[in-house]
Amino acid sequence: QPLQETFRRNDSLCRLVEDPGFIQSLPHFRFIQQSLLTFVPADSPPE
Repeated sequence: QPLQETFRRNDSLCRLVEDPGFIQSLPHFRFIQQSLLTFVPADSPPE
């Protein structure tokens, strides 16, 4: 049975998490970035 709750978007929170500076400042960002880069061929152009 579906819940009767409604979703309310938090615009302040959405703007925060869409900010590249915020994402890069997260402690795990560099680890994830380096992990993903291991799957990119060395001769691939950067995006």
